[in-house]
Amino acid sequence: MTLPVPVYTNTYENQAPCRLDMIDTSWHEGLRNIPGFSLPVLSSAGLESRAGSIAERVVKAHRFLSKTLEFEPPSALLVLSIADWPSRSGTQVYGMPHFRAGNLVVAGQPADFWQGFVSMIREESADSLKRAEEVYRGPNGGIDFSPFSICWGFMN
Repeated sequence: MTLPVPVYTNTYENQAPCRLDMIDTSWHEGLRNIPGFSLPVLSSAGLESRAGSIAERVVKAHRFLSKTLEFEPPSALLVLSIADWPSRSGTQVYGMPHFRAGNLVVAGQPADFWQGFVSMIREESADSLKRAEEVYRGPNGGIDFSPFSICWGFMN
């Protein structure tokens, strides 16, 4: 039995071909293309720089998982603002990364969702709070779990 050869297309300038027939590209409309990565990377307006730094980590994780699992799922990365989240996300909780319809959807701005975890750590242990502040210090000086939370998108 011969399996059909997948059709590889690319509507994203300066990016490697990827199998877009398994990615819901309707979610990409109105987003900014971030060129230079091995998978499509798109962001809400104003989040291009943040999307680039997130994409660097996502591409490394995608490459590692693809080699480990011997399977490369077609994927696109969407880095969204609070305003763009409801129309392109599979969940209404801003900041909860997830993978849906071939799109890894992550927040591009600090999310209130993760602040609940900071409160729990603060109440539970001063040592844990200090460690979280050291590891996850954000640009505003507070705890920012965004770098950690991106990993969650690969797991659901």
